[in-house]
Amino acid sequence: MNTKSKKFFLIILAVLATVFITIIGTRRLDTRKTFSLNGLKFSYPSNWKEPEYINKSEWKGGEVKSEDGTQRIVVLAEINQGYTAAELSDFLNSIAAVSGKKINIDGSEAVKMNGMAYQGSKNIAVFLNAKDKKSQYSISYEVPESVSDNLIDKLFNQIIFSVKLR
Repeated sequence: MNTKSKKFFLIILAVLATVFITIIGTRRLDTRKTFSLNGLKFSYPSNWKEPEYINKSEWKGGEVKSEDGTQRIVVLAEINQGYTAAELSDFLNSIAAVSGKKINIDGSEAVKMNGMAYQGSKNIAVFLNAKDKKSQYSISYEVPESVSDNLIDKLFNQIIFSVKLR
C-alpha cells in the first residue's frame, strides 16, 4: 500500500469511528426517560421511577425519584402567576444577587441557586421563566449530603440543560 492509500484508508477509518461513536452516544441518550409538565420537559436517568404529579388550582407539580429513593427532582409549574414579565425578571435577578447565577435554559431567563445542605441532604434549584413570561417554574434536585458538589453539579446540569419549553 502506498502512502496516499494509507492516508486515505486512515481518513475513512476515522470517519467510520466517528459515526460509530455518534450512533452509540445517541442510543445512550435514547434510553433516558422524559418528564413533562405544563410546557416543560426534560430527560432523566432511565433507571429512575416514573413521575408522580400533583395538580392544585394555584400550581402544578411533579417529582421523579431514583430507584433507591435517595435522589429526587421536584418541579413546580405556574408559580409566581399574575406578575409582569419585568417583575418575574426582577425576581430572578434578586435570587442571583443573593444566592446564585443567571443562566439561560432553552432561550428563557433562569437562575441556578447555590446548593445548600439541610437535614442530611443537599439541595440545588433553578427558577426559570415560562416561554409566555406569565409564570415561572422551579426545578429542585435533592441528594444525600455525602454526594460531592462536583457530582451534584454534573448530574443536575445534565437535567436542566435537557429542559425544553414550549
